[in-house]
Amino acid sequence: MNGLTKLVIDSYRHKYEYQKSVDRLTLEIEEIETEMTGLTHHSTEMTEDQARSPLPFPSTTSPIYSNQKLLGLIEKKEEKEKQIDALTLALRQADVVKKLCVEDQRLMQDLYHSHQRAQDVADKHGYSIKGMYKHIKMVIEKVI
Repeated sequence: MNGLTKLVIDSYRHKYEYQKSVDRLTLEIEEIETEMTGLTHHSTEMTEDQARSPLPFPSTTSPIYSNQKLLGLIEKKEEKEKQIDALTLALRQADVVKKLCVEDQRLMQDLYHSHQRAQDVADKHGYSIKGMYKHIKMVIEKVI
């Protein structure tokens, strides 16, 4: 089995996990962006009493700390975006299975996502176990 065929089968086997990870990472990026927005707001509204006061307006964080935290959040966001890119590539590789005929797609679905034993799937589709895996390899190599 060549490396690309193995990669396609592995991607197909884990495609639902990959999609859940992409969704989770997307939510984490949204949270990071929200946190970044809070750090980039420099205009703070003062009450009338604070505006008339000669004392400086109190701040909770120093600008240096805010900038360091912002840079850290940017790095975190970029790392999560790289993870999403890698998972998206794996999901695209799994889409190769959509090019197969319906019967072969059902075979792949039964084997990798329905939690059936390989022997049961092979019997259901009229193959021996070895013949089933050989068939899967052959049809995937045809479409890639």
